Amino acid sequence: WVHFGLADSAFASRAGIARVDSVTIPMGDGVDAVVRLSEPVSRDVASPYPSPQPDRAYAEARYPSVEYRILAAFKIWAIIHDFFAYRDLMDEDWDDVFASFLPKFMAAKDAREYNLAVAEIITHVSDSNATVESAELSDYFGEAPVGLRLRLIDKKPVVTEVIDEESKKAGVRPGDIVTSVDGEAIIQRVNREAKYMASSTQQSLGERVMAMILNGRDGSTATLTIRGDEEQSRTIALKRA
Repeated sequence: WVHFGLADSAFASRAGIARVDSVTIPMGDGVDAVVRLSEPVSRDVASPYPSPQPDRAYAEARYPSVEYRILAAFKIWAIIHDFFAYRDLMDEDWDDVFASFLPKFMAAKDAREYNLAVAEIITHVSDSNATVESAELSDYFGEAPVGLRLRLIDKKPVVTEVIDEESKKAGVRPGDIVTSVDGEAIIQRVNREAKYMASSTQQSLGERVMAMILNGRDGSTATLTIRGDEEQSRTIALKRA
């Protein structure tokens, strides 16, 4: 298999090249490993790369039938079971995780419950490279931000950058702390959203949550409660876009 994006594979030379390069690596005790750096391929081969057949296209559905939800659960289980390089380092037994989530996939009463079940099971691989995307999840987290950037400092969501003029006119300053969003206490919002984000470390999880915690529907108004050093809390309204 070849990494995507490489013009010349480390494993397959361009068609028609007869020479096979190799490198000799001394292993010690008089033992050498001779590793080939390419494989000659015939000019008749259309592509020197493996070409896996794509999955059969399924009809787009935010809320598939129970049969397709079961299929999705088994495909997720199989991919992690057979191809995840760090499965032996997981804190949990992947088979047990699958067994606990299969009933959730089957019982999901609507599109949101199903999509959140998919996102939640993936968090159990504890890998920041594992992401789940869908239109339903975009609606849940919100696709549009406000003109602020936050960072989790001492377990508090701190404004680190004020990006647009609207936020500046509202009096937001770097160092301000956000305490609620749209009437929801920030700690509750963090815990609710973090449950569905995979991450390798707590620091990575904090970064991912802070990047989305103020999001909402495009064009909606975010009602934020913020406070600065030795200041009373104040409420501001910012447009999401």
